[in-house]
Amino acid sequence: MYIRGAQAIIGVDVNGKKVMIPYIDAFVKNKDIEHKRIDVSLIGGFLDED
Repeated sequence: MYIRGAQAIIGVDVNGKKVMIPYIDAFVKNKDIEHKRIDVSLIGGFLDED
């Protein structure tokens, strides 16, 4: 999923849970279009840890 507004947002699956991540350089570290992969680095507390 990809949403464009004031800033782009991507929806990803993390261990079966849908997570919305801002598509900005601070988070997106590598894009591999050929293999349909985007690597991100998130700040602490971004994901709810159960």
